[in-house]
Amino acid sequence: MNCVDDSNRKRSLKDIHQIVFELDKKCTSYLSLSIGVLCFVVLVLSLSITGIVYRFRWKLRYLYYLVRIKHRGFLAAEEEEESGPQFEYDAFISYADEDRGFVVEDMRRILEGQRGLRLCIHHRDFLVGEAIAANILNAIRSSRKTVAILSRNFLRSYWCKYEVEMAKMESIYTGRNTLLVVVLEKIPVKYLPPNIVELMQQDSYVEYTNDQEGQEVFWENLDRAVHTA
Repeated sequence: MNCVDDSNRKRSLKDIHQIVFELDKKCTSYLSLSIGVLCFVVLVLSLSITGIVYRFRWKLRYLYYLVRIKHRGFLAAEEEEESGPQFEYDAFISYADEDRGFVVEDMRRILEGQRGLRLCIHHRDFLVGEAIAANILNAIRSSRKTVAILSRNFLRSYWCKYEVEMAKMESIYTGRNTLLVVVLEKIPVKYLPPNIVELMQQDSYVEYTNDQEGQEVFWENLDRAVHTA
């Protein structure tokens, strides 16, 4: 019996083990290797995309809800006129629910009642039935300033952090200095997030005091800061 391989070479069956070895090596499937390489590439791409999304998560949320509120029929946050931008509110108050008493009793009484400012307070002015995130961005865009009431309760609140981040995005995209911090209680710097520390280093804050005379200065400074461009 004469045998030839696929190259038309004569082969002796005495070398059957070598022939089988060569055939096995030649016919080996690379399917498993291909699947492994493909899975690795997909994993690397997934991790890269996840990292990019996480890095720009606040920017993406800002842009998403900006488009959403425009298509849902909200009024524009500002109208360009010869006199400059016009706002529905002077200040959007960002605060933790535990500090509601200070906002409702003091800020409303003094800033709205005595000084005539228009405040946007979420439990009173947010649109019923709309998503909280959309209400927040609309409030920020409709207000001259976003006033963050800084306390330990504020630092523990997810939505307070969200409001600060959206106000920062608004500052970046509009070029306005939109964020102002009211230091309701003294907190060591090591416990403050970097964005709050940065604002305080830029003197974009007003410190509250229980002293009667100091409070008059505090409300005057807060009023002035809200109206500062």
